[in-house]
Amino acid sequence: MRAKMDRAERAKQFMPFAALEGLDRTLYDFNRPEDERVCLGEDAQIELDRRLHTLCPGREVCAVYYANRQYTALSGTVLKIDLTGRSLLIDDTWVALDDILDLQAL
Repeated sequence: MRAKMDRAERAKQFMPFAALEGLDRTLYDFNRPEDERVCLGEDAQIELDRRLHTLCPGREVCAVYYANRQYTALSGTVLKIDLTGRSLLIDDTWVALDDILDLQAL
């Protein structure tokens, strides 16, 4: 005859098992409605270009940029400006200059 199983051990048998951990989040990200990408007009492009040229490392900024099929706002310190790679490093995030919709110095 077997010894009785401890209640805690018995309960472990009936705990839910997530074989595909992270699947829910991936499906949500995949099915999330996509923001339509905005094309800036000529005047807006000139203004954004002017703001980019006034930037220097160490400056606090707030950038609105397009990433992962949606617009995201990012506030932080400009650490590096890579003109050849056409990107901007804000804190620990690289942002492509072509993806920036708005840029404000704080």
